[in-house]
Amino acid sequence: KKAGYHTYWFSLQNKSTVSDAGITVLAKQADTLKWLKGYDENVLKELKTVPQGQNNFIIIHLSGSHFNYDRRVPDWFLEQYNLTKGSKGSKETNYDNSLQYTDYVLQQIFAYSMQHLNLQAMIYFSDHSENMQYTHTTSPFTFDMVHIPFWVYLSPDYIHQYPSTAQTLRNNRQNIFTNDTIFETVSGIIQAPSNVYDARYDISSPSYSLTPDQALTIQGKRHISEDL
Repeated sequence: KKAGYHTYWFSLQNKSTVSDAGITVLAKQADTLKWLKGYDENVLKELKTVPQGQNNFIIIHLSGSHFNYDRRVPDWFLEQYNLTKGSKGSKETNYDNSLQYTDYVLQQIFAYSMQHLNLQAMIYFSDHSENMQYTHTTSPFTFDMVHIPFWVYLSPDYIHQYPSTAQTLRNNRQNIFTNDTIFETVSGIIQAPSNVYDARYDISSPSYSLTPDQALTIQGKRHISEDL
């Protein structure tokens, strides 16, 4: 907000559980907050309510691929893409279907934002991954539970205006990243430093210095270096 953005938070996840309490506190600070129900595609309707002429910062919290995976994908999507329906598929198949559906939703978000919202930057990451036997837990824990996707799209206009940020992201693309550092990274990409910003944890900064020995996961209990 202090950087001049109108802030939106659209969430398809629960706001009442203990594990989501911290997220709910953050979400309530947005200028516009909406808790949505149903499939992730429902966020597209809300996205169309965002004024096109504003300087917008939009957070979309998808349901994604949480277990039970077959409940995350609508029948129309399975039929259109000739995918096996949940009751007939294995856990792995249902998980793969949910990933394909997430790709579709992200593509729709991207396409609409490009055409109507003057999209300058789009950042996607997951809070966790899944193990097909245990889903995601802290005990037993396996490192495939924290292998997450993370990508950044920058528009040509953005790259022209901030070429050094774009180049630094390219330079750091093989470096260790954990989503604990997303605050610094987003702050850097939108050019909004603050008194709590630390460039050492901003992967878009030349000062980024997080190493596998420093990077932690599972509430700081495990070192990423154990997985290398």
